[in-house]
Amino acid sequence: MEKTKLLILRLTDRCNLACRYCYATYGGICKADMPFETAKAAIALFAQPGGKLKIQFTGGEPLLCAGLMQQIFQHVKSEGIQTAFSIQTNGTLLTRETCAVLREMRCAVGVSLDGIGEANALRVYPDGSPSLDDALAGVRALADAGMRCNLNAVVSRANQNFLDGLIRLAALLGNVHGVGLDMFRPIGRGENAGLAPDVETLPDDLLRMLECREELAALGADTWTSLAYLAVFASCVALLLQNLAVAHVDPAPASLFLATESVFGVLFSVLLYGEQVGLKLIVGFVLIFGAILVSEMFPLKRKDVAPINWKRCRSSCHDTIAPNVCSKGGTSWQKKTTSCSSACPAPANLPSASCWRRS
Repeated sequence: MEKTKLLILRLTDRCNLACRYCYATYGGICKADMPFETAKAAIALFAQPGGKLKIQFTGGEPLLCAGLMQQIFQHVKSEGIQTAFSIQTNGTLLTRETCAVLREMRCAVGVSLDGIGEANALRVYPDGSPSLDDALAGVRALADAGMRCNLNAVVSRANQNFLDGLIRLAALLGNVHGVGLDMFRPIGRGENAGLAPDVETLPDDLLRMLECREELAALGADTWTSLAYLAVFASCVALLLQNLAVAHVDPAPASLFLATESVFGVLFSVLLYGEQVGLKLIVGFVLIFGAILVSEMFPLKRKDVAPINWKRCRSSCHDTIAPNVCSKGGTSWQKKTTSCSSACPAPANLPSASCWRRS
């Protein structure tokens, strides 16, 4: 049975970031990107007819050579080489277009991210500006393309206390199916940076991370149960019953009844969830409940509007009205007769408005 061979292609040493612990500068930087012919030669050296090959793209930032990646993909496809691709990227160049290319390649994606806030403070652009927002936008672009990814963090003194937050971030993003850790190495830019993690507290930090992972896994079923409750009972069933009830009462009391939702929301949050009662909560409760009482006890009186009665102005008017246009109380308008009744309202299709007036 042919084993799958792993080929790591370092496409470039160039990078759009300047992470303060980066070890890629160790041993010098090659300013030239990998030529396509070099990649072809490496593939030919590793691949065998009928065999399997796994190609991992690294850098630098390999997405700076997205065109070269497409060339390699087309090459192995034309050669009939069964290949699985993967890439490790900082995520800032993951756009809709690049995600479409990676999806076509069925490329597994790993995004380098140390956490949120100050935990990711060492991953910056050359001008010192943070890269977190762009990296998160890249992960969301993957999600929009229907792709999942791994998060990979470098454990340093800057983020070792926030590793549990990295797990929570992965859970919130939704399309992350794994988190990897790479220990800080004091080489390259990080050689004299003093960023080595505190070995005395590191075991506790890692343990807290694992406990968070177990906690999130334990909360999984509860989370889905809560979502089901909100979707089925708190939305569909509650609104159905509410509509059925409102159909049997007048609009004014119904609107007042709906206004009590916020009142009962406060009441149940205090009774069931132990929410602390503050001044703003009390003031809001009193204002809403007071408004309901005022509306019920001092309703506005509706003015009675006199009904409109129509009377015939001249006797010739009914001559122009078609038979059986108006019928009420057994009386009908008929052509060239005067057998009309005052109980019959004005027909809707009167040919002449001058025939009728309001009484």
